[in-house]
Amino acid sequence: MYTSRLWVAGVALMVALSGCTSPPETGLSLTDALSVDTTGFARARAAYTMRFPRDHGPHPDFYLEWWYFTGNVQRANGDNFGYQFTIFRNALAPPTSETSSLAAGRPSESDRAASSSEWSTRQLYSAHLAISHPTAYRFLSTERIARGAAGLAGARASEDGLKVWVEDWSLDGAPDLSRLHIEAGDPDFGLSLDLQPTKPLFLQGDNGYSPKGFGDGQASHYYSITRLATEGTVRIGPDTIRVTGQSWFDREWSTSLLSEDQSGWDWFSLQLDQEEDLMYFRLRSAVGDDYVDGSLVGRDGSALPLAAAKVRVRATDSWRSPDTNIEYPTRWTMSVPEHELEMVIEAILPNQELDTRIRYWEGAVTVSGTRGGEPLSGRGYVELTGYTP
Repeated sequence: MYTSRLWVAGVALMVALSGCTSPPETGLSLTDALSVDTTGFARARAAYTMRFPRDHGPHPDFYLEWWYFTGNVQRANGDNFGYQFTIFRNALAPPTSETSSLAAGRPSESDRAASSSEWSTRQLYSAHLAISHPTAYRFLSTERIARGAAGLAGARASEDGLKVWVEDWSLDGAPDLSRLHIEAGDPDFGLSLDLQPTKPLFLQGDNGYSPKGFGDGQASHYYSITRLATEGTVRIGPDTIRVTGQSWFDREWSTSLLSEDQSGWDWFSLQLDQEEDLMYFRLRSAVGDDYVDGSLVGRDGSALPLAAAKVRVRATDSWRSPDTNIEYPTRWTMSVPEHELEMVIEAILPNQELDTRIRYWEGAVTVSGTRGGEPLSGRGYVELTGYTP
């Protein structure tokens, strides 16, 4: 999903470190929490070449990374659900040198030093889970945080497969990600889903190098699987519901945070009924130009041209959170002239604000409109951060 996809997560983890054992009553603002010194961490560079399965696993020399799933699934009677499941890794301290441990193919000196005790670690993991159920007009969200030590949380990738976990929440996958399984929940709700890609892995940006602004090193390494056939169960209270549908997987690691003039971002991932998939993001600037980028993936997984600077997005409706007093857009028009796309994107529920340490809006949406004058429909997800009361 988006891009610097949760620089939010890093903040949630820092809150945990400061001694907060439960979420603040109304959460924290993104801009207040993002005052982080990232000196000494590795930076995303255009010359980097992704290698798999290595890059499915952790990158401890970077400040932040995530394994990010969203999806729209249905039960047999047509009842719809949206879901988000994300695991974040956040470095607590930089490595002892700026040499990448991954490039060297071995743990960094800092990680070796931190391993002298079972409980010592320079890595912290968090996870967010949310389910949207428009029929019942319900949105449920929760989070987990654990140290990357003593088996509580961690990540690894090898020829044997992928494993990322925070306590009993987990992502498991084949070495080539041809099969994935996610499992998470608490007493009130949860999910257990099997996912199988129907399109190949897609390198976002320039061969996986995705700038997020105009500054040096303000970028991430970013790839996606824009369509995964999904089946399994969603649990709400005592009810376990079998579902099928489509998911989207984003994988990103970065050190760069928002620049001083950027207040937050809008991120869209849309799965259209012609089996094309569109990603678009805008990092909002308070004083200059917004930074925008995006991609359009064809039926066969190939990249289609997308002049993101010519995409026009306009919010046409909004919702104000009674908990935080933050007003979020919940309905948009999007015009993509080079592909003759005219779309209306609408939240399936207005209230999809996560009740986590950092408050943000991430929600399932429907898509309607036209492509070259012919009717079009689809589903997707939108993420909104940096909106303030």
